[in-house]
Amino acid sequence: MSFHQPPRHVSSPTRPRHRGGHVRAGLFSALLLLGSTAAAQPSAPPAKPSALNNGSAAEASAYYKKLAKTLNFLTPATVESKANMQELLNYLGYSELSPEVVEFEAPEKLMGGGSNPPTASAFPYCGKSIELKSWKGDSLNRPNTAQGVTTSTTGAGNLWTAECVGDKVRLKSSKGDFLHRPDSNQGITTWHTGPGNDWTAEFTNGKLMLKSWKGDYLHRPDSAQGVTTYHTGIGNQWTVVEPTSAPAPAFPYCGKSIELKSWKGDSLNRPDTAQGVTSASTGTGNLWTAECVGNKVRLKSSKGDYLHRPDSAQGITTWHTGPGNDWTAESTNGKLMLKSWKGDYLHRPDSAQGVTTYHTGIGNQWTVVEPTSGGTTPPPRQKGDILVSRFFAPKIVNFAVAPEKRNIGWRRLVRINSRPNSEAAKHHVQSAWILFNHFTSPPVHSPYGGTPPTEQLKDSPWGKVKIVTPGNMKNGSVNTQVALVTHCKATKEECAEVDSIYWVDFGPSDKGYKLSYQLDAFFDAGNLVAAGDTAGAAPYFVPNGCDTCHGSLKGQAILNLLDTDHWMDRLTDGDFPALARPDAPAVLFDAGKDTKSPQYAAAFDIIRTLNREIADMARRINNQSFQLAATDKWLQLHQSSVQPEPDLITRGFEFANFSHPLHGTRKPTPTPLKWTSKAEDKELVGLLNKYCYRCHGAIRFDVFSKDLVADQTSPMLDRIDPNPAQAKIVGFQMPPDRELPAKDKQRLLDLLDQLDQETH
Repeated sequence: MSFHQPPRHVSSPTRPRHRGGHVRAGLFSALLLLGSTAAAQPSAPPAKPSALNNGSAAEASAYYKKLAKTLNFLTPATVESKANMQELLNYLGYSELSPEVVEFEAPEKLMGGGSNPPTASAFPYCGKSIELKSWKGDSLNRPNTAQGVTTSTTGAGNLWTAECVGDKVRLKSSKGDFLHRPDSNQGITTWHTGPGNDWTAEFTNGKLMLKSWKGDYLHRPDSAQGVTTYHTGIGNQWTVVEPTSAPAPAFPYCGKSIELKSWKGDSLNRPDTAQGVTSASTGTGNLWTAECVGNKVRLKSSKGDYLHRPDSAQGITTWHTGPGNDWTAESTNGKLMLKSWKGDYLHRPDSAQGVTTYHTGIGNQWTVVEPTSGGTTPPPRQKGDILVSRFFAPKIVNFAVAPEKRNIGWRRLVRINSRPNSEAAKHHVQSAWILFNHFTSPPVHSPYGGTPPTEQLKDSPWGKVKIVTPGNMKNGSVNTQVALVTHCKATKEECAEVDSIYWVDFGPSDKGYKLSYQLDAFFDAGNLVAAGDTAGAAPYFVPNGCDTCHGSLKGQAILNLLDTDHWMDRLTDGDFPALARPDAPAVLFDAGKDTKSPQYAAAFDIIRTLNREIADMARRINNQSFQLAATDKWLQLHQSSVQPEPDLITRGFEFANFSHPLHGTRKPTPTPLKWTSKAEDKELVGLLNKYCYRCHGAIRFDVFSKDLVADQTSPMLDRIDPNPAQAKIVGFQMPPDRELPAKDKQRLLDLLDQLDQETH
C-alpha cells in the first residue's frame, strides 16, 4: 500500500531507527514469532501462519490426553472420541442439564434453577387437556396447516395439553407442536422448541392471561377470527374449559418429572441419539415428564420426543406423535406397569442394557422415583451456582470484511460452579466458563433466537399455493470454548501439578457439541486475506491458542476482563453500522438500552460479579499482571455505577513492567506513565482502542497503560509499517486482522513516533 508520509517519518526500508530501534524491534519480533505452527494431523485442519502461537492438532491431541488423566475426565484413550458437552456437564455434577438447555434457556431461568427437574406448578391444569375460550366466544385453535394458530368455535384443534415446566406453562397442540411467540414485534405461531414456547400464567377476575417471553400477552383481537399478542385489553383474557369427555386422570404424577427404575437397578433412559430408548444408571436422559391426556399417560423425554411403541411385533423407540405415545398406567404390588396400544408392556429384559415390550414378567414392573425423593437426581441448584450473560462480541468478528457486510459476533457466557462431590470438584476444578459464539448477518438481529417461519402465496399451474418456509428458531453456537478454572487447596506438591485453567473446545452445537481441537477464528484475517487466503479464518489449537490470549504463561493462564465499556465504544466508531439501527439488540443483550432501568442494572450486576471472580482468580495466579490491573480499574469505575464510561483517559490505568527488556531502553521515570488529557494522547489511545485492543487488551500489553505502550513503540512502528522483507512474513504486520485505512495508519505512525521520541 502506498501513501504520503511526512518527511519525519520516511518509508520503512530506509527509515532511521533512533536509539537502538533495530535491536528493540528485533527482540519484539522474536518474542512474537516464537512457537511457529507445526504440521497438523491428517484428521484436523492444517495450521496457518499467525501473529500468535496457535499450536497444532498434534499438540491438542496430546493435551487432551493429559487433561483426561489429570482431571479424570473420561480417559486418555476415550476423551477424543467420546467427549462432548453432555459429558462435561455430567463431570461438573449437572447431569440433569442438557447442552441445549445451557445454550438456549432464558438466563433468568437457568440461573434460578429452572432447569432442575420440573415440579408441579401452581397452574391447576398441568397435564390436562384444556380449551381456551376468548371474549369473542370462540376458542384458541390449531388449524390443519403446517404451522399456525387461529380461533374457531369447534374442532379438534381447540384442545391443548398443558405442560408445566418449572414456573412456565407450555400448550401442546393437537398436531404435536406448541403455542409459540416468535422473536418479532407481534404475533403467534406454533413451533416444536425454543423460549417462545414458554408462557407465564396469570389470573385476573377468574380469567387466564398468558404472558410471553417478550412481555406481551396472548390476545384475541376484535376481528372475525385470529390471535396475536398485545400488552393490554380484554382480548388478553381467556376462560379455561376442561372437556367433560376427559376425566381427571388417576395417575398421580401428571405434570411431574419422574424416573422409572427397573428391576435391574438401572433406569429408563433417552440416549443422546436421533431416536431411541435404553437403560442407564445415571444421566439427564433418565428423567421423563408425565403428561396425562384423558385416561392415557405420555412420557416426554429430555430430548422433547415421547416414549413410543411402534407398529411392530415388539420394541420401543421415541417419536413426536402418534398412538404409540399413549400408555395405560397399571399398578401391581406398588410398581408401575405401562401398557401400550398394542397390548404389551414396557419391559426391561434380563440383559446388560436395554428395553423392549413384552406381555409378562418382572421386567414389566417399574419403580417411580420423583426427583425430590432421592434417586439419581442431583440436589436443587443454589443461587450463584450458574451465572449467564449475553453480549455483543467484537473480538470474534472478521474485520477483513467491509463494515456493511460484516457478520456481527455475539457471545453467551455461562459460568457453572462445580457441584460438591462431583468428579470435577474432586480434581480441583472450581468452575467451568462456557463461551458460546454466535453470529448474525446484517440486517438480521436475532443472535440467539433465530427467525420464525414464514408463509407465502405463490403462483402455480394449479393456482395460488401456500409455501411455508420453516423458521430457524435457534441460532446455534458455531464453536464453544470452555475454561475449566481450578483452585487447588491440596499440598504444595500436588498443586504444582495442576494448571490454573484447562481448556476444552467443542464444535458447532447443531453437530452435537463434539470435542474439537481448535477454535476457527479471524484474529489473522487481514494478513491471511492479503496473502490470498480469502476465507480469513485460521485454526487456533488448544492449549497454545488459548494460553496466548490468556496470560501467555503455560500452566498459569488467567481469565480476561469482560470490558463492557469497550463494547459500547464499538457502536460509534463506524465498524458496526448495523448496530446503529433502532431495531438492533442492546450491547448487553439482556439489559436493554435504557441504562437507568432496573433491567439494565440487574444484567450489568452479573457482569460485575463475573469480573470480580476474574480479578480474584488473577490475584491468586499472577497478582503482578497487567490484566489484573485492568480488571481492578474496571471494577473501580463500576463499583456502584452501571453507566458506561466513554472517556478513554479516565479508563487508563498505571502499570509498568520494569523487568521487561524494552523498558530498559527508555528514559527513566519516577512513576509509570499515564495517559493525559492532551489531544495527542486522546487521539492515540482512541486509535489503539479501535485497532489494537482486540489483542492488546490481553496479549503482552494493554493499550490503556501508557507505560506499556511506551515500551513497545519501536516494534509497533516496525509492525504497522514493515519493510519489504518483513512484509513477506505472514503474521508480521500489525494489526493482523485487517488492513488499516491510510489516514488512520499514518496518524498512528506519527503519534507512536512522537511518543517514542519523548520516552527514549
